[in-house]
Amino acid sequence: MALLSNSVDLIVSDWIWVSRQRENGADFSFAPYSASHGVLIVPPASPIKDLSDLAGKRLGVAGGGLDKNWLLLRALYQEKYGQDLEKAATVVFGAPPLLNEQLQQGKLDALLDYWHYAAKLEGKGYRPLLNGQDLMHQLGIKAVLPSLGTCFGKLSARSAQLP
Repeated sequence: MALLSNSVDLIVSDWIWVSRQRENGADFSFAPYSASHGVLIVPPASPIKDLSDLAGKRLGVAGGGLDKNWLLLRALYQEKYGQDLEKAATVVFGAPPLLNEQLQQGKLDALLDYWHYAAKLEGKGYRPLLNGQDLMHQLGIKAVLPSLGTCFGKLSARSAQLP
């Protein structure tokens, strides 16, 4: 990543990534600015109406197995249905543009996407089933918690040379 290699001075990330880096000894700070999370989105005519309908379906997940949206969705599914969603559905992890295309081609039944990629799909008539704030609220967290923010470390030698 560019921040880790001192190629850039700051990035947009989430507090979970920053916490992991700090645990590994990195001296990063996090300034929150957005409570936007991922969105669970389905095609316009999808028969999927709620989380229980995901069982046996092909679910795309933007990012990887440690993505905060995926972890929250798994926790909610476990709480509601007593099962691990990763075992109840066929889960495919990948990059948002690739997964968006897979959903549009009918190769996925649902997609847990980053909010700005999901917005593109919503513009094409795709239906949001659940967003990150809904997930948090259904898990009993009533406060709106910023999850995205600016992440930065100590002033790099590169930025110190800027005019």
